[in-house]
Amino acid sequence: MPNKLLLGAITLLTFLPLIHLIGLVAAPPPSQAQNATLQLQCLYSNYPVTTDERITIIGNLSPARSGTITLYWSINNSGFIYRWNGTTTNGIISRTFGFCCPGVWGFRLVWEGDDEYNGATSNQIFITVISPVASDDWAKFRHDIANTGHSPSSAQITNQTNWVYTSPGAIRASPAIANGVVYVGSFGGSVYAVNATTGALLWSYLTGGHIWSSPAVSNGIVYVGANDNYLYALNAATGEKLWAFDTGGAVFSSPAIYEGTVYIGSIDNRVYALNAATGTQFWNYTTGGQVRASPAIAEGVLYIASEDGYIYALNAFTGANLWVSPTYPGDSYTCSSPAVSGGIVYVGAWDGKLYAFNASTGERLWYHTTGGIIESSPAVANGMVFVGSDDGSLLAVDAVTGRMIWFVSVGSQVYSSPAVAGGIVYFGTWGGDVYALNATTGATKWTYRTGNGVFSSPAIANGMMCIGSYDSKLYAFGTYTESYPPPYEEREDEWVPATESAVQAAAVAGVATAVVSLAPAAFTNPIGGIWDRILERIKDLIPTNLKKWLEYFLLSKRKMRLQAKIGSKFMPTPSEVLAYIVSIVMLAITFAYAKASSVEELASILPIYFATGIIVGLVKRYFTIAFLRSRGVWTEHKVWLFGLALLVFTTIAFRMPFATPTRNVNYSEKYTGRLKATVAISWVLIGLAFAGLFALLMPFGFVQLGSAGLAMCVIGALFDTFPIPPLVGKSLFDHNKILWAMLFALTVAIYIAWLMLM
Repeated sequence: MPNKLLLGAITLLTFLPLIHLIGLVAAPPPSQAQNATLQLQCLYSNYPVTTDERITIIGNLSPARSGTITLYWSINNSGFIYRWNGTTTNGIISRTFGFCCPGVWGFRLVWEGDDEYNGATSNQIFITVISPVASDDWAKFRHDIANTGHSPSSAQITNQTNWVYTSPGAIRASPAIANGVVYVGSFGGSVYAVNATTGALLWSYLTGGHIWSSPAVSNGIVYVGANDNYLYALNAATGEKLWAFDTGGAVFSSPAIYEGTVYIGSIDNRVYALNAATGTQFWNYTTGGQVRASPAIAEGVLYIASEDGYIYALNAFTGANLWVSPTYPGDSYTCSSPAVSGGIVYVGAWDGKLYAFNASTGERLWYHTTGGIIESSPAVANGMVFVGSDDGSLLAVDAVTGRMIWFVSVGSQVYSSPAVAGGIVYFGTWGGDVYALNATTGATKWTYRTGNGVFSSPAIANGMMCIGSYDSKLYAFGTYTESYPPPYEEREDEWVPATESAVQAAAVAGVATAVVSLAPAAFTNPIGGIWDRILERIKDLIPTNLKKWLEYFLLSKRKMRLQAKIGSKFMPTPSEVLAYIVSIVMLAITFAYAKASSVEELASILPIYFATGIIVGLVKRYFTIAFLRSRGVWTEHKVWLFGLALLVFTTIAFRMPFATPTRNVNYSEKYTGRLKATVAISWVLIGLAFAGLFALLMPFGFVQLGSAGLAMCVIGALFDTFPIPPLVGKSLFDHNKILWAMLFALTVAIYIAWLMLM
């Protein structure tokens, strides 16, 4: 019967949080109030944001009133509803969000006060969240805003194609690779988004003219120019047009994005600076010739070459002219784009020279003469500058002196701009060949023959190189491998209670444990409590022989139990198995309940919390038990009904589980005060060590597991240091109060840091 009562009590306590949660979720939604209006706004509701950005959502209640309001949100219409309670100030409320993962996030405000506004519901807004461009991606022409053409990507690439995508028109433009997608434009006017792993078409968008401009990807937007005079901004995920800007001339130039501004050149002789989100013009600068080259940016300065034979340095924020230096006029077809590295600007010219200018002053530092026009854009890597020439060669020169290091003849014009990765230089030729050369020596690693001339320049990312050809094909060499860091999880996806609830739960747990611990002592004190007198009267009524027989019987049973336990030191007893199960189940359910805002979310996160409960509730406790049993102290893990009840109460009352459902009971004269203190210190330090381990898991993407384990261990460590029996903190307090004070201060500090820093 006692076992059945115990099991019944455990079952009831286990389901109390579930019953409470079901009541919350199943409650009917409030009706719409007719005399109040809620408006929800966000600047980025029409534009994608990345997981490393933060946005602010603003709610407006009219007529204005101060009070509590609830913001609900979900991702991808998944049914998992999250919520946050805030307070309006004169009808205004704002909340800043970061996002844990890509998807479409929906938000809505609801007034849930006990007044006539109850049930007022806002409009719903949706925010598209995407992964940020990884540093290994090739997100624009020449890789980066300085146009270095150098990627940190691995280069274990052979001339075996992984896939080939065929477009309806020739591909002159260079591809961009970002977030697992390859973007490229073609003759015929279409922009294509292709899966980087498989080569499958994801979407296409038709502009009004051929596309010679290479796409640039930033914050979920693809920017690309077309020969119909427009610069287009497209949703990177869907291809939907966000805006288009008319430059007044065909756009052969490739865009660059810097500090929220997109820069582009046009054959109307101008350089434009536009708002990257809206397409609104900030400024434009007029040169003396067509601007077919692509801008490079370094330290707030924009460098651009024009067909008037000059290279310009402009203030990137204002468009003010900083300096102008001559190259060579008369480029009637295309123009080399500048690259900036180490305070030097490198650019090719129609006179066949590769020029180097001081980036600050525009002073010409050196030039190197080739045997033909330089329409290729230089790449800069490892102290060397690489560039192609119309004389059918690719050369490498010293970046500081311009001295030639090596020269390779390939037999056809090199319009393609070289790309460098992993010690290899990749480029294409007008004869249709793709080359891979050793960057140090110029030795050929491999070649590949396409079906027509290659004007396109290589893009390299995550072990894959892509390049287009006039044969209308986009070629992918090597295998694309995702290498993004794990997405950052915001506080909303970790379990961290409100500070007020954390303080209240700790205080209630401490007071309740103290009361329950001290109550028996009040009835059994040395001066004769009521309970002592009752026991004495009962003993007086029992015959002496019967009392001796009962004492002998109980002692023999106790000896039998202990003797049996001695035979199997490290095997758990049946009661311990029950205790471990209760500990794991209750820790998992209470901590998952504290985080979950719906039954669906509770069901989804329970497996993670069960895994954490096994680590915290089994491994940590068994280590201490095994240690004590090896020292000759019989320690048994048992269900602690008061701790179980306290765990459930603090969970429901404060959404802050603050207790332990089980405890250790020790039987031995060898369990001295010193050993008790050693066990107490070890018990708490093991818990904190596990907390550190769980904290280390979070930056590597195991956010929910790490968050749950960290919470369990930090709370458990603080609870155990309370100097109240039967907690281990009491043993340490009795043995050495200074050591206890130091350990208690440490756990309190870690507890506060966990609340404030997570």
